[in-house]
Amino acid sequence: MRHELLRAAGFCAFVLLATAGLAEAICDPADGQVASGEECDDGGETLQCDGDCTAVVCGDGYANRSAGEECDDGNVKADDGCQPDCKVGKDAQLLSLEALKSASLIPPIVWFEDGIPTSIHMQVPLGAAAGDPVAGALAFLATYKDLYKISDPILDLFVDRVQMDRELTSVTFGQRVGNVPLIGGEIVVLLDPAGEVTGTSGRWYKSVPKTVETPALQAEEAEALALADKKILTTAQIQA
Repeated sequence: MRHELLRAAGFCAFVLLATAGLAEAICDPADGQVASGEECDDGGETLQCDGDCTAVVCGDGYANRSAGEECDDGNVKADDGCQPDCKVGKDAQLLSLEALKSASLIPPIVWFEDGIPTSIHMQVPLGAAAGDPVAGALAFLATYKDLYKISDPILDLFVDRVQMDRELTSVTFGQRVGNVPLIGGEIVVLLDPAGEVTGTSGRWYKSVPKTVETPALQAEEAEALALADKKILTTAQIQA
């Protein structure tokens, strides 16, 4: 048996479809009488009963304000705007940005592009991680990974280069999947001698596959095909 909820003209109707026979029950929230097919009927929306005569369940798609539900998007997933307890949840990136603003000694200046902060000017103390620029930069990115939309900086990034002078140290990370670097994925973290992150910049991929498929061609085969396409002989062909 399945229930189909029909809403129209201020009332709802439950049509109970069974393999044998057809029964109908009309839910009129004003009558307060539990009829066939109704789970409850309190004469309207209450703490225990939704306005459609079903019991209050977070995740059923009915936002019951009387029961304290701020939202109900029909699921109990987190970080989708409506939390598993049917409270309106803030976006994880926004929460991370707010945390960064609280930690920074100056008001951060943030530039976003395609949902990622491609440039931030700030002054965030690293604390105990200040002694090692690479470890400090990784610790910073791990703390604010939701802001940068990097799921795991330790696994998803690798140290490409470190440049130091009297004023700033820049740690440049490349993006990777496993041991395979992603071309175009890069983030630079700037640190001052006081052990504070003064800025980040770069562009990287928000979502990447967790595994890399086995290449259909080896490097030598790909090179040979490319050269053949340009009608250029390989070294091996020349020596032959």
